[in-house]
Amino acid sequence: MAIKIPKALKPFINPFIALAAGMLFPLGFANFNYPAACFASIVIFLYLLHGKKPKASFFLGWLYGIGLFAVGSSWVYVSIHVYGPTPIWLAGLLTSLFIIVLGLFYGAVGLFTAYLFPNTNLIRTLVGFPIIWVILEIFRGWFLTGFPWLYAGYSQLGTHLQALAPIGSVWAVSWAVLLTSGILFHFVYYYQDKNAPKRIRNILLLTFATLWVGCYCLNKYDLVNPSLCDSSKSLRVALIQGNIPQENKWQSEHMQDIANKFAVFSTTAIQSGVDLVVWPEAAMPVPLPYSNDYFTKLSDQAKESGVGVIASAPVEVQVGEPPQKAYTNAIFGLGMASGIYHKQHLVPFGEYVPFENWLRGLIKFFDLPMSNMTAIPNTENQLYFKDWQIAPAICYEIAYPTLVRERVKPNTDFILTVSNDTWFGQSIGPYQHMQIAQMRALETGRYLVRATNTGFTSIVEPEGSIIAQSPQFEPHILTGKILQCENQTLWMRFGIGPLFILLGLGLLFAFYFDNKTKKK
Repeated sequence: MAIKIPKALKPFINPFIALAAGMLFPLGFANFNYPAACFASIVIFLYLLHGKKPKASFFLGWLYGIGLFAVGSSWVYVSIHVYGPTPIWLAGLLTSLFIIVLGLFYGAVGLFTAYLFPNTNLIRTLVGFPIIWVILEIFRGWFLTGFPWLYAGYSQLGTHLQALAPIGSVWAVSWAVLLTSGILFHFVYYYQDKNAPKRIRNILLLTFATLWVGCYCLNKYDLVNPSLCDSSKSLRVALIQGNIPQENKWQSEHMQDIANKFAVFSTTAIQSGVDLVVWPEAAMPVPLPYSNDYFTKLSDQAKESGVGVIASAPVEVQVGEPPQKAYTNAIFGLGMASGIYHKQHLVPFGEYVPFENWLRGLIKFFDLPMSNMTAIPNTENQLYFKDWQIAPAICYEIAYPTLVRERVKPNTDFILTVSNDTWFGQSIGPYQHMQIAQMRALETGRYLVRATNTGFTSIVEPEGSIIAQSPQFEPHILTGKILQCENQTLWMRFGIGPLFILLGLGLLFAFYFDNKTKKK
């Protein structure tokens, strides 16, 4: 018996479904880890777009995006309210504005799909729609410094589709997710249409089998990410997880205790027989050069034991004309390690305040401690331990595939990323951030070591799997062994250029043949 929907409610059914479908999408990501949820979400989205004009498609896409980010980036509210600190109503308002603006990207997906490909057919769903989605993912990671979060490809870490990451980064995996969803959508329509030719069914089956069997083979036989790690060249690392409460970090009365805690942790790690000790992001609250004596003693201690330490602290610098005092977020080598790296991609509001002259001082959130960071050029984007070359990425930087690729040179041995995920609290944010870091290891074919303040401190192998991890919200020293790797994946060799060319040619192909079909 069919359910009768009151006439007054009918205009709200599709908008409600769009919101719900968007809210389903993040269940494919950590810490939910239901990859099939992404496919189901996109299939529903395609169903909603079926037969809709551009204006209606934009509106439904926008609501879909709002639902997606309301769940997937809910950790933003935690950062603003708990660690802002900002009143509930204002934190809710700021988070809502953030979500509403980001939702426009999926409104654009709906708009461009309906405008360029008004007829629901194989060309629109299997070629045009996936390419439009991926292009807007790339654009979202760049526009206004970017928000490279919740890319569809991250949901497939651990599935066969991840085999495409070493070829075209996470965006190639996103494309495969969209293509698979389009095939599933058309399967539903095929079996509903009794007059549908078998040719359509065969095309769908062949496309699905080619994609998934191909990715299975790429994974199974290491065809795109061959293991080129030398087991005779290993490094034993110790990653320090301090678990320092964020509210204490920049308070003067706690600075000495924090410095003492990391001194004890470092001494313990050095005496354990490891080769390299790594601190989390901005662990030392006393900036250089005021903490020079502290780090000199630690460096001497490490050097006597033949150990390297990658430490972290703000660095006071002079910038501008006339020179003015500012700070960089930096990590640097001590003992047998060397080099210094200043963070390049700063987090808006957390490390700098956009439109500072207008916003600074309005509310506490716009006046957070150490929110006056600056980015200064690095002489080179590498750190060193003896004959090991290290590609660094601080916190949010690990979310940018092209930035990390630029850091990883042919002779780079592993990726080191440090973070302070305390800002995420007990939300889904740390899980998503960890998943993103795993994808960078897979794309580049390198081990990745990650030290954080509260978790997840981890060691990741080149295949993207976590091989060691600290418990969250506990002080801990994580030790493990990594190998020296020389993998040169296709992503490492050629970067985003070939992907852009293929996406562009694919869009032109779809537009040309879709219009040719309409004329016939």
